[in-house]
Amino acid sequence: MGIAWQNDLRILKIGKSIFNDDGVFNEAESLKVSLPFWLYLHLSFACKLFNDTGLKVQFLLLLVGKTGSLKTTICETFAEPFNEGGMLRFESTSRALEIYREECIDMTMIVDDIFKKNATNMTKFEDILRAFGEGIGRAKSAGKDFNEIIRTKVQGGCIVTAEHDLESQQSSALRYVSIPLENDSIDTAELNIFQQDKIHAKLAGRSTIVQEIFAAWISYLEDNYERCTNLLINFQPPPLQLKFKRHQQIYRDFCATAVLILDWGHQIGIITPQQAQEKMACWFKVIADLMLRNQSESIATEPWQQFLLALQQVIATGTAIVATSKDEFERHGGKYIGFCKSDSDGEKYVLVPDKVISIVRQQLTNSGRELVSDATSIFRDLFMKGISKGYENKDGNGGTRKRYFKRVKLQGHLVEMLILSREHMEKVIENFLREE
Repeated sequence: MGIAWQNDLRILKIGKSIFNDDGVFNEAESLKVSLPFWLYLHLSFACKLFNDTGLKVQFLLLLVGKTGSLKTTICETFAEPFNEGGMLRFESTSRALEIYREECIDMTMIVDDIFKKNATNMTKFEDILRAFGEGIGRAKSAGKDFNEIIRTKVQGGCIVTAEHDLESQQSSALRYVSIPLENDSIDTAELNIFQQDKIHAKLAGRSTIVQEIFAAWISYLEDNYERCTNLLINFQPPPLQLKFKRHQQIYRDFCATAVLILDWGHQIGIITPQQAQEKMACWFKVIADLMLRNQSESIATEPWQQFLLALQQVIATGTAIVATSKDEFERHGGKYIGFCKSDSDGEKYVLVPDKVISIVRQQLTNSGRELVSDATSIFRDLFMKGISKGYENKDGNGGTRKRYFKRVKLQGHLVEMLILSREHMEKVIENFLREE
């Protein structure tokens, strides 16, 4: 079982390795695709355990990527170890999809290639989303006089692939978690290890590595049912400000699955409690980033609100770092997007405008979205709404001209910086989310 656990963690390496500018390996960034995909596969086999402890698994996973991103390939390789070839496309009939779902109890259903412009496909998607989002299957009559109503069982996971973000209504978007894939998101060399094993296993008439992994995972859950139950009942993930209860539930499901996998490794003597805590801290960060991004995608926003939500996310997850002081920023400016400053008006972010707009755009691009506005318009709206601090000066024609930045002396030079009131920024975001 120890080999199975070690092979299990090797699946995480299918995510492209990301390195910082200084050449240091960035584990969290490298796991942003592979970790949630991997956790969801484990969660699909553990649905009964979660349901028995009151933790409902009521969401599906959406892999979004263009042709060549290998989204379908990773599903074929890892997501159907015990029902190979079961995957269906959205062109399949509604009845075929329903029968397939009923076959995937405590396993992962995979539905490939949904197109948002195809109304029929979207109707099928909403049916699947409703089944997994509510945990309730189709009702049908039964009994001698057909006067009884029974519902088909829904217990397991579902992965849907799409080439573009579905831009669903908020109620629908809260029932799935999306993972964007680029054409280079997957390490093909690591993926090929499992693909080749699948071919050789078939020729030799043996189990594949992936089958052995999930058979061992299921054995751990069954052999340690009471222990796992107690872990889930008492588990609380690290605090994370999520507006929607469904997102809070999904966040807890992902984190709890991570805890169980690490407990499995500890129980069989592969990792120490300290090693488990280190992995847990990294994994929780990746999960938090995933949920914050999905939260922002579930909310319809104006560009300046979109900017603030994305900025809050990159700061909260450490994707962008704000220096704790002006002195620290001046010494190591390249590491930071700005610095914190406190005065009589409260705490402020003093940020480099070009850096901030660039990292926000990149954050949105990584999630398959776009900042549909120019930087000047966003900075103007922040100033006009009192979130940023600027000033006015005379324009030479008897009027005044608004300046959206303030000049700050850095290393002896005056530099225009974006000054955001941290309290005002957080209050605006809180009020905006409350209104949604």
